[in-house]
Amino acid sequence: QQVEVPESGRSLEIARWLSPESLLPLVVDETPDVIAVLLLLLGTETAARLLALLPAALQARVVDRVARLDTVPAPARALLDALL
Repeated sequence: QQVEVPESGRSLEIARWLSPESLLPLVVDETPDVIAVLLLLLGTETAARLLALLPAALQARVVDRVARLDTVPAPARALLDALL
């Protein structure tokens, strides 16, 4: 399920147009929580490809965070907007 991006999240909207290979260097050093939120905001194909590019140990932690997320907190969206 793709999460709706608020008007203030223009960077997140732009991220949806970037390739997973372009997004990887921007997020690989971020926490699993941040990456999980980004994956939820991306299209399913892009999210799956980005997840596959992450190091294996990080993949498992990110998938765990995605499974535990109920909603995307506003501070997490703001952090991603600033990051991207």
